[in-house]
Order: sequence, then C-alpha cells, then structure tokens
Amino acid sequence: MNKYLKYILMIFLTVIICFAFFDFKSFSHYNNNQEIKKILSKEKNVTENLRVKYHNNDIIGTISVENTDINEVLVQASDNKYYLTHDIYGNYDK
Repeated sequence: MNKYLKYILMIFLTVIICFAFFDFKSFSHYNNNQEIKKILSKEKNVTENLRVKYHNNDIIGTISVENTDINEVLVQASDNKYYLTHDIYGNYDK
C-alpha cells in the first residue's frame, strides 16, 4: 500500500509543478485573440490578391521589413528547385 501512495504523491507533485510553471490561461488567450485573427485574415486577403495580380497560385505570402524597402512576394512550388530558375510569372530566368 505504501508503494501506491508514493506513486500517487509523485503524480500529484508533478501536476502541481506543471501548473506552477505554465499559466494555461495565457495559452487560451492566444487562441481567442481577435487581433491575431484579424491580421491573419488580412494576410489571407493580400495573398489572394497577389495570386490574381501575378496569375500565380504558388504565392504563399509576403515578407516585409519595417522602415526598409524590403517587400517581397513568397512563392512555393511542389518542386523546391523550380523558382531557382524561374521568376514569379513562371518565365525561365537563370
């Protein structure tokens, strides 16, 4: 009986330690955050508009750096080597 009591006590202490180190409330905050959902929705719309503009369904998003001129379209093909030799329009470009 003493052996089972030790196991139960170890499990109980492990659970207590987990709750002490992790604030599970903060994790649910990220899942329900309306601001993050709004940003993701906007990015999805931008991606769809770029796909139409460039006639390219391989566009997966954009990357930009604030306070710089860096603003690029990201593409991904089923073959990772395709865009090493082609431009965003699908034209051969070595």
